[in-house]
Amino acid sequence: MCSHRLTGWNAVKSRVEQLGLQMTDDQVKDATAKIKELADVRTQSMEDVDTVLRVYHSGVTSGELELGDRQMFNLLLQRHKELSTAPAPEGEGSLSSTQPDGVPPPVPV
Repeated sequence: MCSHRLTGWNAVKSRVEQLGLQMTDDQVKDATAKIKELADVRTQSMEDVDTVLRVYHSGVTSGELELGDRQMFNLLLQRHKELSTAPAPEGEGSLSSTQPDGVPPPVPV
């Protein structure tokens, strides 16, 4: 599913169900409004839509996001973007502490 301005909330609801997220119809409609807003700027890929839905679901589940709170939703999306584009700290998700074969180097004695 690629998302554009004309994407309906029923298509988004179907994707929510495919992702196994528990959201009310009003929450799906709220998230759909954001997807449409983003689609006004550029067509949204499936990954983009999934990210919006997961961030929305996470925000609602954690209690950080209430229905219709655009400002908080934008903040949560920005926070997610910053975390997902930040370089991994040394040793986390990096092979720099391993040899080319993936085996950690010997520890000097």
